[in-house]
Amino acid sequence: MKANYKLKLEEQSQRNEGTWVAYVYNLPTLEWVKELNTIDRRYELRGLYNQEGSKKLVERAIYKYGQDVWRKGINEKSTLRFYKEKKEPMKEVFYDGSFEGKLLFRARSGSLEVNGRTYRWNGGREDCQNCCYGGKETIEHFMIECNRYEEERAGLIQVIQGLVGQELWHEIQDREDRGMGIVLGFKAGKEAIDSNMGRIVEATKAFLKAAWKKRVV
Repeated sequence: MKANYKLKLEEQSQRNEGTWVAYVYNLPTLEWVKELNTIDRRYELRGLYNQEGSKKLVERAIYKYGQDVWRKGINEKSTLRFYKEKKEPMKEVFYDGSFEGKLLFRARSGSLEVNGRTYRWNGGREDCQNCCYGGKETIEHFMIECNRYEEERAGLIQVIQGLVGQELWHEIQDREDRGMGIVLGFKAGKEAIDSNMGRIVEATKAFLKAAWKKRVV
């Protein structure tokens, strides 16, 4: 990381004050010095280098900057609304390259090709063509409302209830997002749910695979 490189150079220049190391480090016209100064401003690192434990302070400032950029990007994109459940970016273990893994990614990122998303390219048709409810086919409608997939959905619900209990499952359904965040693998802050998240997501992937295949037949 360039900011850590900047830190090492500053420390070295201070140890070798009056030498060519300090002289080169402080040359304002060199392109790499300009770039490092830009990094200083971006991560708001000024004043951190001379403090005790400066390396950790620099790393913390860079991490906070990345967090702020990540959060800002999520808040600006409506398709990433489910990601607002996350506290920080982290590696996802649910994506395994399988068909159902790809469907899960699309559902989580708001890019699943339901009519409510693809109507601009399918002749303006955004209503659900698969059930008696009609109305716009959203990801939520596909996953928790459309009666064409009741059998597949019942299997998913049975798995979740078996893991967390019927009472907690009803609590999940009463959430503002009607449980979509949990079903898609975003932590709930409850041990009974979070400790079973891997198995919940595997059941969700099985549902997505079966339901999507029925949808496109």
